[in-house]
Amino acid sequence: MRFFNALNRLERFEVIQGKTVKRYTSDGKEYFTQKGVDVRLAVDLVRLSWVGHIKVAVLVAGDNDFVPAVKAAKDAGVIVKLYYSQKKSLR
Repeated sequence: MRFFNALNRLERFEVIQGKTVKRYTSDGKEYFTQKGVDVRLAVDLVRLSWVGHIKVAVLVAGDNDFVPAVKAAKDAGVIVKLYYSQKKSLR
């Protein structure tokens, strides 16, 4: 939490947190996943782009859920930089 709090104190930076939900694999192993972050992030990206509040967005993501939001931001003239990892999930 100290890391997230330090990030939130940075000017023009925001950490979006969702809820953690416990799930189980088909063989009964427990794992946790986040819920509610992708939609909030996509809405913020599109809204901030179209009202002119951002010129560059840096997105850290590992799937293609954000493609429509990135296209909308680019249509609004925003430069979108994507950072991702090709590592597989731990589950």
